[in-house]
Amino acid sequence: MKKILSLLSILFITVCASAQMYIWHNGQIIGEYDILGLDSVSFRKIVYHTVGANDVSNGEIVGLGNYPEGATLNVTAEPARGYIFKGWCDTESAENPRAITVTKDITLCATFVKDTFTIATSVANEAMGSVTETARIPFGENHTITATANEGYRFASWSDGYTENPRTIVVEADKNITALFITEIFNITTAASNDTYGYVVGAGTYPYGSTISLYACTEEGGKFTQWSDGSTENPRRVVVATDSLFIAEFVEKEIEQPNEPELNYELRILTFEDADAKFAEYELEYCSETIKTWSDLVATPEYMADMLYAMFTQSEDDRYAWYDEGNTFLASELPYNFYDYVYWGGGHAISNYASSDYTTHGTYENQLTVYGANQTYGETLTGGHNGSKNFCMHFGYKDGSPYNGTENLPYIYFKDETPRVIDHMYVNNSTYALSCYMDGNGLTAKIGPEDWVKAVAIGYDADGNETGRAEIYLCNGPENIVTEWTKWDLTSLGKVAKVDFNIIGSSDNGYGFSQPAYFAYDDVAVRFDKK
Repeated sequence: MKKILSLLSILFITVCASAQMYIWHNGQIIGEYDILGLDSVSFRKIVYHTVGANDVSNGEIVGLGNYPEGATLNVTAEPARGYIFKGWCDTESAENPRAITVTKDITLCATFVKDTFTIATSVANEAMGSVTETARIPFGENHTITATANEGYRFASWSDGYTENPRTIVVEADKNITALFITEIFNITTAASNDTYGYVVGAGTYPYGSTISLYACTEEGGKFTQWSDGSTENPRRVVVATDSLFIAEFVEKEIEQPNEPELNYELRILTFEDADAKFAEYELEYCSETIKTWSDLVATPEYMADMLYAMFTQSEDDRYAWYDEGNTFLASELPYNFYDYVYWGGGHAISNYASSDYTTHGTYENQLTVYGANQTYGETLTGGHNGSKNFCMHFGYKDGSPYNGTENLPYIYFKDETPRVIDHMYVNNSTYALSCYMDGNGLTAKIGPEDWVKAVAIGYDADGNETGRAEIYLCNGPENIVTEWTKWDLTSLGKVAKVDFNIIGSSDNGYGFSQPAYFAYDDVAVRFDKK
C-alpha cells in the first residue's frame, strides 16, 4: 500500500508537469505514456511512426523524422538549383508545403523537373546586322547564339564583353545579350598610269557607305583622259563599299594650236591686303571699332577680343563682318550659332598672326595664327600667301554628332547677289591644328597613319540649291600634312551665290570630330565675265 501511494504521488507531480509519464529501468526509458486520468490512474502508451522518403533526386524533402501517432506536420519539397517542384509521386496532390497526419509509417516521393530560362537576344543597331532569336532553354543545357553582320559591317562583341561568335552559353539563369556591330573600313588605293604627266589625290581608308572624291591632277605637259574603268568624271565621287583601286590614265598634252579663243573671263583676287581695300568705311558698333582697311579687322588679342567675342551684344545688323566691295564682291559675317553671333560659334576672321613654332604658339589662344616655316610670331607679318601680310582664318564644323550644336556653317557669298565661279583659293594649316595633328592634346589624339582631315566647300545657287562640292586634304596621315600655302581648285562648284565651308575627319574622341576645325585661306580668285 505504501508503494502504491508513493507511485501515485510521483504520477501526480508528473501529470502537473507534462501530462506524460516515462518508465525508467536501469537508467533507460523503456516506455512513454499519456496519462488519461488521475482518478483511475489510467495510461496509454505513445506510438511513434517514421515519416521518410524514397530516393529523391534533384531536390530534397524537408520535415522527415519520427513522429507520435496522430501528430500533424508539414513537409516541404525543396528543389535543387535549376529545378522546380512538379508534384508528389505518392499522391495526386501538388500541395507544397504538404500537411500530413501521422497514422502509420509513411514513405514520401517528390518529383522535380528542370526549370527553363530565357536567353533574350537583340542587336544595338538593326541596320548593321541580326542575331539568333530569343529562346527559352532548360537549365544546364548548351545554347548557341550567332550574330550575322550585314554588308559593310562586322561583328565587334557581345554586350557583356565576349567576342566569340558563334557563342555557346551554359544556361543557368535568364540572360539578356546584345550583339554589337561596327562599320567596316575599306582601303581606297589610287595610281597614275604615267606619273610623269599626273598623280591622284584621295587615297586612304574610309568607312563603308561614305562618299569621297578622287582628283586626277595633271603635271606640266600632261593631260588626264579617263579612269581605267572608262569613267571621265574628275573629280570623281565614289561611294565606298569595298577595297578598291582607281587608276587615272594620263597622256602627254597635245601642243596647243595657235589662235585658240581667249578666255571669256578675267580673274579678280581677294587679297585681304590694305592696299587693295576698296570698301567704304563702316562701324562695328558692338565693339566701337571703325573699319577702314583690312588690318582694322584683325582682333587683338587672338582669343576673347571684343571684336570676335563681345557676348550677347551683336545682332544680324551689328556683328563682325567684312565685304570686298568694288572688287570681288565677296562678303562674310559671323553665322548665328549657340544663340549669338560670336566667333566660338564659327566664322571667318581676318588675321596677320604667323609662327613657325607650332609647339609654343599651338594652343586655342593662338587660334588666328597660320603656320609659316620662316615666320617669327609678332614680328614678320608676312604669313599670307606669297609673303603678303593678311589672310582669313576659318573656324567651325558640323559632324552630325549629338554633341555638336552648330546650326550654320561659316560661309562667303556675293553680296551684290550676282552668282559667279570662284576659280580657286590658297589654303594652309593653323599652328593650333598643326600642333594637335603632330602631338595631340587633352581633347584629341595625334594623327595616326590612317587618320585624315579635310576642308569641304559646298556651293549654292541663288535659290539655295546645292551646286557641287570640293574637298582638299589638310592632312592625310602624319607624313602628308599641309604646311605651306596650297592651291585649292573650286571650279567644280560652278556658279555660286554662296559657299559654306566645313571641316571633316577621322579623329573622334567619343564626342564627335576632335581635331581643331581651323584652316587659313588667302588670294581668293573669282571669274568675271568679259564684256
